[in-house]
Amino acid sequence: MADPPGCCHPCATCLLCLYSCHWITAKKEKRKGLRTTKCDCSWFLFLFCVFLFTLVWLYFAIIILNDFHNFNEFIFKQRKLWLDWSLVLLIATAMLVTYSATLLVLALCLQLCGQPLKLHWLHKTLLILTALVVAAAFTGLGIKWAEEWRSARVSLQATGPFLHIGIVGGMTLLAWPLASFIYHTRNTGLMLFLLLVYCMAMIALYLAPLGITSPCIMEENQLPPKPALVGHRGAPMLAPENTIMSLHKAVDCDVQVFETDVMVSADGVPFLMHDEELTRTTNVQVVFPKRTALNSTAFNWTDLQKLDAGSWFLEQRPFPTVQSLSASDRNQVTEQRIPSLQQVLEAAKQSNISIMFDLRPENHSDYQSFVNATLKVILQSGIPLQQVLWLPDGFREQVKQQAPGVQQVYGRKRLQNEKEPLLHVNLPYQDMSSEEIRQYRQDNISVNLYVVNQPWLFSVLWCSGVSSVTTNACQVLKEMKHPIWLLPSSTYLMIWIVVDCVSFLAILWAFFLLKVGDGRAAHKDQQLDARVTPPACISHEEGQPEPCTAEVGTTPQASFKAPFLCRLLPELPVPYSLPGSFCGAQLPSAEKTWNWVPTGSEELEPLQRFCGADLCLGAEYLTRSAGAKTLLCGLETSGDLSCCLVQGKGSLCLSAAALQPVIGNLV
Repeated sequence: MADPPGCCHPCATCLLCLYSCHWITAKKEKRKGLRTTKCDCSWFLFLFCVFLFTLVWLYFAIIILNDFHNFNEFIFKQRKLWLDWSLVLLIATAMLVTYSATLLVLALCLQLCGQPLKLHWLHKTLLILTALVVAAAFTGLGIKWAEEWRSARVSLQATGPFLHIGIVGGMTLLAWPLASFIYHTRNTGLMLFLLLVYCMAMIALYLAPLGITSPCIMEENQLPPKPALVGHRGAPMLAPENTIMSLHKAVDCDVQVFETDVMVSADGVPFLMHDEELTRTTNVQVVFPKRTALNSTAFNWTDLQKLDAGSWFLEQRPFPTVQSLSASDRNQVTEQRIPSLQQVLEAAKQSNISIMFDLRPENHSDYQSFVNATLKVILQSGIPLQQVLWLPDGFREQVKQQAPGVQQVYGRKRLQNEKEPLLHVNLPYQDMSSEEIRQYRQDNISVNLYVVNQPWLFSVLWCSGVSSVTTNACQVLKEMKHPIWLLPSSTYLMIWIVVDCVSFLAILWAFFLLKVGDGRAAHKDQQLDARVTPPACISHEEGQPEPCTAEVGTTPQASFKAPFLCRLLPELPVPYSLPGSFCGAQLPSAEKTWNWVPTGSEELEPLQRFCGADLCLGAEYLTRSAGAKTLLCGLETSGDLSCCLVQGKGSLCLSAAALQPVIGNLV
């Protein structure tokens, strides 16, 4: 097949090398009979599916970054190894997406250039491994982190309109290689199937906005107030979590509530600590190496005060923001100790910030004494009780009786026919839909959702009307004065119509241009056929084949011996016929032909008579084979064509002189 306009031989060679791992030109590739088979098409379809698979995983990887600190903590608890695994996830995912996308682009370019899609076995192996790795990642996500599926549902509210535009654009670009394939395929069934699937997909995409809902599609004057910020263990990106420094950094970020976790020491002193063990956030391995595995509640307050609760923050760097700390902040970090609840309440009272905490561990045998000790410290601290938000469910009625001014926050949704209406709820952001948030807001129920770190998620919850969010990134959300995007319904409708119309016109334009180009190529072939059709040929006596006398210019006819043609012609992926003897094999009669038909070609009508030329091409081949047109184009420029008509069959006999200038392109 001749290279299409705009596809030069170096480009075709480079594409074939990268995709098929063969340094060979496009013409030689076709001469060797390498064509796109059904198996090659199947591998291209597999490549396309792998690309989509990895692209979906990239989307999930970006979404779960909001909660990845929880994964880092989980790995540390299991393996005692601290690492920011989000970097590993993003790098690995980017490599898989880049690899599959590169192969897909190469395949589409080869299709546009009319070259065979012979995917190399190495690429096939790597694609299978890519699919297995991504499938394993999805499986692990579903087993160990199933709530992230609900995070994806929330993310679609933020990205749905933009994903729609991106997918429509990608499918529109796909129209070019699809049109090229359809215009060059002879399989009518496959052509109709691809057209049907593509049209159905585009119709579904054009109508997709009917099912896209987002709380940020609203008028500007309908935007609810910005949610208040609750510091998750303080400001853990700026200071060690659950420390006095972390509380002060949270206050600097305009945080209204300091969220923490409280445990009670062996001698009855409530203190701040999230993990049941002290290994992650203290230097207990150095100070008490034999007591490393003990529960935090097994230490008395004197021993707890000996532990360094800040240096780990500089050593393990749980967040990238640690690198940007000033020298004074670094010195302050190393001075941090485990604070008692009393110290935190004093700091909260001075800073006029509320405190919300959970009491851990809930399954402890002496949990009631923990509640009593905590209530005692709260009442003795002198902090206004309305600044204390109580999360634990255990012994809640007892807390209401002893400290009625404490605000009760529930970690569940309200129940039907609930006797005492809920005033405050604290839930994971995956557990509340936008509709539920709006309903709770109308009923004057304060909704706090955790943990919200990414601006896109904060924007969606802001548009939904949530009261407050618990965050690790208070310094980031503090700077947001407006949701990332906000579109009035009329504007979104206009964008939807414009994008769909532009896409539709671009698809029609792609099919029209390629159809025009295909028609011009066909017209050029007809002109070539007219030029090589001979006006006449010397008649032949029965059984006495004689050479044609037609000549171009004054170039005499030459002769190639059969052994040379034996070496030359097997390199040609074309049907051919030869008289008398071929490669030393004597044929029974001059009326016999030596026919070779490649896979997918039509059988030639046997030639009943032969010119005394060296290569005869049948009429059927000249009519249907694109390879013949390539050969004829080369012969036309050589200045020597020897043609003859054999009993009106319109077959073309090529002399040695005509073949000689193009031999270099044939072998």
